[in-house]
Amino acid sequence: MRYILFIFLALLLWTSPLNAQFNDLSVNQTSTMICAWERAELRAEPNVKTPATTMIYFGELVENLDRKSYVAAERANYVKVKVADGNVGWVNEAFFVEGGELATVLNQSRIYLRPNTISTATMDHFEPGEVVIYSPNSGSWAFLESKNKQKKGWIKNRDDISFEGDDIEIATLYQLIINDSNMADRKKKLRQLSEMARENQSVLESVINQSLVNLSDEPGQIQKTRNLKGGEDDFLADISNDVRNKKESENNSGNSSFSYDFQDPVTGKWYRSEIETGSIYLVEGPSNPASVYYAYHKDLPLGSKILLQIPSNPGFVELEVVNRLRQNNPAVIGLSSDCIKAIFGQNTPKKVTIIYLKE
Repeated sequence: MRYILFIFLALLLWTSPLNAQFNDLSVNQTSTMICAWERAELRAEPNVKTPATTMIYFGELVENLDRKSYVAAERANYVKVKVADGNVGWVNEAFFVEGGELATVLNQSRIYLRPNTISTATMDHFEPGEVVIYSPNSGSWAFLESKNKQKKGWIKNRDDISFEGDDIEIATLYQLIINDSNMADRKKKLRQLSEMARENQSVLESVINQSLVNLSDEPGQIQKTRNLKGGEDDFLADISNDVRNKKESENNSGNSSFSYDFQDPVTGKWYRSEIETGSIYLVEGPSNPASVYYAYHKDLPLGSKILLQIPSNPGFVELEVVNRLRQNNPAVIGLSSDCIKAIFGQNTPKKVTIIYLKE
């Protein structure tokens, strides 16, 4: 009798709503993956020898069906997925990011190897208008990966990226346009994209306009740097006038410096402009010609920007502070020999004027 009663209770529990909830929880929950490659191939079987049934493109989301297969001959993991049109197949896991989200970079952002650790700073950056994949995490830092995972790492400020669909669309078009080899077409398309950005109130409008400014400069001349916050062309002229009109103060090293308040004519924001004039100190720096515009400074934060005045050219060049110059050094700025040669040629001036802004 006890045995029959036990079986009855077991059957009752098995068919009860409580047990039904338990069974539901045991079902595998699917997740999403985002394609990090320019394009990835969906295959009927998990190996590269199987013909592709369709292509999956950068930024496209797929449903992870939670089935994996390791292919020893390729040393690769394959994952079974379902794409938006319903096709099911296998993809190389290395081409995707689990739970990733498409975003675009708004401001140049230094790449760090680990979050909250300034000592892991690298020389690489994510550039404004670059479309990236963001991996969700807590805190103000953000982990990003560029297309084809060519660059990946942490940036300090999550606010330097946008998840807005309009911004991502504009950034995607921007990347296509700036790689157009036809200069005339590039200018025309950038102007059209600038109008599109203005209509959508996209913060990328200033990035697009800066590219137009760069294209308008004469070949072989150093680019005239505009307001770091997106101001007008007469911004530097205003500063130059103030430099001539202000009374300079001499310090013991023979360098001069002064500061004043300046209002951005476009944004209306007020900045503290600080100006120094003094000698250049030769430092060790990157020899790569694509990375010559770096500077050492005594107290400016690493990663901040400096406008360096070019005596022989009616413009300025933008430098980034990457290291410290000793406080007892009589010079106002440290530059590598490659940087000095690229900016000044063979006639290195004895003194330079540097300008930097603080909000």
